[in-house]
Amino acid sequence: AVQDKHLLHAARAALGEDLPAGRYLSCLLHLELDPAVVDVNVHPAKSEIRFRAPRDAHDFVSASLRRAFQAAHRLDLGGAAEPSRAGAAPAAAVSAGPAGPAPRPPSPPAIPAQGPERRPLQVGEAGAFYESIKPEEEQGDLIDGAPSLGAPVAALGRRLMLAQRGEDWVLIDAHAVATQVLLRRFEKACRGSGPRRRPLLVPVQIKASPAQLELVGRHGPALEALGLELRVVAADAILIKAIPALLEEADVKTLTRAALAGLARLRDSEDPGPALRECLVLGRGERTEVPTRPELRTLLRDLDSAGVDTTAKRRKGLWRVLSIDELRRLLDAA
Repeated sequence: AVQDKHLLHAARAALGEDLPAGRYLSCLLHLELDPAVVDVNVHPAKSEIRFRAPRDAHDFVSASLRRAFQAAHRLDLGGAAEPSRAGAAPAAAVSAGPAGPAPRPPSPPAIPAQGPERRPLQVGEAGAFYESIKPEEEQGDLIDGAPSLGAPVAALGRRLMLAQRGEDWVLIDAHAVATQVLLRRFEKACRGSGPRRRPLLVPVQIKASPAQLELVGRHGPALEALGLELRVVAADAILIKAIPALLEEADVKTLTRAALAGLARLRDSEDPGPALRECLVLGRGERTEVPTRPELRTLLRDLDSAGVDTTAKRRKGLWRVLSIDELRRLLDAA
């Protein structure tokens, strides 16, 4: 994703007088083009581009969007809301994307004709219609069946969660479950073609001791087999060029230091693979925000797909199933 002032100006120009005073355009354009017509090396973070022929690019985008906006005014997307008063002037129609008119949603109610033409769909009506067809998050459990540990009820802070399984309640360490899932995925990927790498757009350099430099030189192939690509670039520095895609949301420096600490603890004859996998997963850190219920449900489904046996009432450090009677005894305990 990049920013380009010429493209933003082209989008504004396409709207013309349809953009009300005091309102500002936000848009996302997806462009496919010949790499030869664009220069991507104009910003260190690769967040900006330069077209070889900026006027041609501007005119193409502006004309394409103008056709899409004009087509959107003719779309009959449907909607249930009526005008706020008789004879009210129609609001601006929902605009389509740059590739053409917006797709028609499934079987919406039609807008009654007003004179010779249909009334354009207002933005608020579009939002209300899509909200009406969006499934409630609780419906997922009814349709697909709850995860084997139960349906998530609430997050208890950033780490713990509560689920309901039948008449029982399940206390779950969400962070530990996520760790277990990642370890299983790592193991599965290593049995295949290896974990996918996520190359860094801008490589990160960290300070390193002579002992750490020696570890990188000795265990470089084992690190790369897990998706962590390190290069010694100075007498006291390491360059991080890629990390495992499974851990792409982790802090790059923290992840690398965890891997180096794990290598330092290895015995000479020990296979570095399993220890490195565990160090990388544990080194990703903990999330800083409270997870939502959909995220918790996804986590429990991932645990099922990872092949973890969840039939036991208790698995130390991961979950514990509590019946109503057990909860009462806890409450009554001195």
